[in-house]
Amino acid sequence: MARAVCSICGEPQARKMASFYWNWTSPTGLRMGYKQLVDAQCSDPYRVLRDTVDDDIRRCAHCGDELHQELTTDLYCTSYVPGRDREDWMVEYHLACFEQAHEAYTRGATRLPDRNQTGSGAPRSPGQGTGWESWDQQGVVAT
Repeated sequence: MARAVCSICGEPQARKMASFYWNWTSPTGLRMGYKQLVDAQCSDPYRVLRDTVDDDIRRCAHCGDELHQELTTDLYCTSYVPGRDREDWMVEYHLACFEQAHEAYTRGATRLPDRNQTGSGAPRSPGQGTGWESWDQQGVVAT
C-alpha cells in the first residue's frame, strides 16, 4: 500500500496527517481550491492560522499591518487535524501580500475541482489502520 506524502516536505508518512483545504477567489473572480496533507513536523500552516486569528485587530496575515479599506484577499481554510475536531478559518491578506504568500498554500497540494462542476468535492481516503495518534500526543499543541 502506498503511503501518503506530506505536501510540505515530500516525505511519505505512516501516521495520519492533517488535511488543509484552502480556498480563495482571485481578483479576476477565479475560485481556487487546494488540499494539502501535512505531517506533524511540518505543521506550519496550522501555527500560522492559529496565530493569525487570535488577533482582535484586522491584520494582514503576511506583513502584520492593519487592514483598512485597501484591496484584500480572504483565505478560507477547513482543517482536519488528528485528535481534534474540524476547524474553519478565515484570514485576510493585502492583495499584494497574498500574491507573495499564496505559494505556501499550493506547495505540494492537489488542486480541487471547481465547485461548479459535478461531484461532491474531494474523495475520502480509506482508513490506514494504525497511526491515528493525535498531534497533541506527538507534541504539537494548540495554545
